[in-house]
Amino acid sequence: MKPIINQLQKRDGITVSRYQQKTLPVKIAAVFQTEANQHFGIEWQKFLVRWSSKLTISNQRIREEIASAYEKLQSKERWEFFDKLQSQENNYEDLHTGVYRLLLDKRFNQANLLELFRNLPKQTKSKPMNAPEISATAVIRSILDAVNNTKTAVQTDDASIVEISGPAIKINYETPAQLAAPIIESAQSIINYNDNQQPYIQPQSAGIYNYDPDQFKLGNLYREKLNLSAQEILWLNKFSYYSNTFTGIESAVITVIKLYLLSLKKIVRRFANETYTLSAISEDIGNAFFKYCKKNYNNTYGDFELYYKGQAEAELYNTFFKKAEQAVREAWDHKRKISTEFMVNVPEASTIFKTYLEPVMDAIVEALIPTISMPDEETEVQLNIATTTRWKGKFEDIFRTKTGDELIHALYELGRLNRKNPAVENVYYEASKFLADINKPESLRFYLRYIHADLKSAKIDNKALNKTVQKKLFATEAQLEDFQAIVAELSITQSLGPALDRVTNLYKPKRKKIVLDTEQISSVRRQHSGTVEILNTYLQDDEEELVTVLTEIIPVTGAPQNTEINVVTTTVQLNQLQIDCLQLFKENGNALESSALEAFSISRSVFKNQLIDSINDSCYELLDDILIEEDGDQYIITAMYLNRIFIS
Repeated sequence: MKPIINQLQKRDGITVSRYQQKTLPVKIAAVFQTEANQHFGIEWQKFLVRWSSKLTISNQRIREEIASAYEKLQSKERWEFFDKLQSQENNYEDLHTGVYRLLLDKRFNQANLLELFRNLPKQTKSKPMNAPEISATAVIRSILDAVNNTKTAVQTDDASIVEISGPAIKINYETPAQLAAPIIESAQSIINYNDNQQPYIQPQSAGIYNYDPDQFKLGNLYREKLNLSAQEILWLNKFSYYSNTFTGIESAVITVIKLYLLSLKKIVRRFANETYTLSAISEDIGNAFFKYCKKNYNNTYGDFELYYKGQAEAELYNTFFKKAEQAVREAWDHKRKISTEFMVNVPEASTIFKTYLEPVMDAIVEALIPTISMPDEETEVQLNIATTTRWKGKFEDIFRTKTGDELIHALYELGRLNRKNPAVENVYYEASKFLADINKPESLRFYLRYIHADLKSAKIDNKALNKTVQKKLFATEAQLEDFQAIVAELSITQSLGPALDRVTNLYKPKRKKIVLDTEQISSVRRQHSGTVEILNTYLQDDEEELVTVLTEIIPVTGAPQNTEINVVTTTVQLNQLQIDCLQLFKENGNALESSALEAFSISRSVFKNQLIDSINDSCYELLDDILIEEDGDQYIITAMYLNRIFIS
């Protein structure tokens, strides 16, 4: 459509043409249109003059395309892009240079604009071009010159030529005369510029930012590191790559890349002998998507056919990559899943994909799962940081598959691999609870590790062991109090090593220390010397009778029976009753409640005290100490002594 001259206005001695233009049938949010107008206002005009560029595509059209691309950016991408622009001191120089490069290379379309906006925040600050400041008046004069030089072109039938300091390039239908339309938008801003400086014309090839839309795609990023072939680079550059908590780990994304490339090679070989090849399927999906968009969105101008087909192809290969990523996630016990759906929501395109490609892709990826390499230690640490609850699956596997020392070792290894995980304290706490029935000292050590990790965490929980676990871990109140003292000291000193060492002595039986006052004993002897002589007489008469009774109940000497076992010293022997009593102590952690020992004695028709005395007497010569001691409401045996009594 040819523009119609509406009026001429004269401002600051300069005559400017204003035109009515056909507006595009695309609704764009006002906020994005405002941003585009700001970014491509007078500074953009000055940029074009500095490069002696004459564009026959209108600035209004450029702004609409820019605003449309802004609207398509994701929220995070848009925030990063605008933040980059605000931090620049060169008045949108990088943005203008990138857009100018796209116009110059005949790649000014939505797909490439989106790539530019997404990658611009990743670029380092570009060198400012060596050109003096251009006044607003000079900008307008140069544009008017362009308009005057192209007045004859307005009357011609070819209204779709773009000129950028070189041969004409076909981009769109708008005419050269539309170039001046958006210039007079803020007359006040024009007056404040210095008009003494003259336009500076610099050769077009000098200093232009060479923007590559594939610069930050996986193929270019890992070209050298993985020694990729040209075909592999092409496959990885088919789609834009956005890292997440999983692929942000380099070893993870490399593993996904390897699986993706291996899968594609097998897919290509799978369709090599088919009449319906992979490229033909991809082309049909692109055509279906373009037809749908053309019909529903009426986007028939510019390079939208290439744009939509390119988007469909990019999504196709991105879906392949996501399927490979999900397979690696599952192999590495990374519980967070990603969507592997084909996001081209067009019935015809979706049907083609699900019928011909998806079943083949799924089968190939599943068959290649055994080829996925397992993560090394550093990767395990990073995975545990990325997903703080990942340890739970490993924890359950350890208790399901391991026992004894192997179980303890695996739990310590799990804690080590979670050393940088903010939730490592929970690993130790759960291990402490589960070990209460299996290994009491290790259970307490894991709890001390929990306290130590909790003290270093952002939020101190200070979870205590519940009553049920405490009953399993502590036989007496004294043991509980001793352990609480260890915890209290650890909370103050935060020194883990000494606290762990003190747990070793927690379960050792404590002997009562008896101090005899020899002077008082001598005094009592003198006072009761007569009484002692009388008692000795009575005891001597009854000694023979007492020995007889003990011999009948608990024979200590005599020929060994079949039920007896040898002890360390052959001069000391134990009968079956005594052995059974000691075995009962062993089965109950070398400690028996007084009531339990009383019940055992009654069941064997003996007196409790007589049984204990007989065992102590039999073993005293070997141990030079008492074997069974009374401690409050219970009787205890030193484990070391018990090991010396039994041969096996």
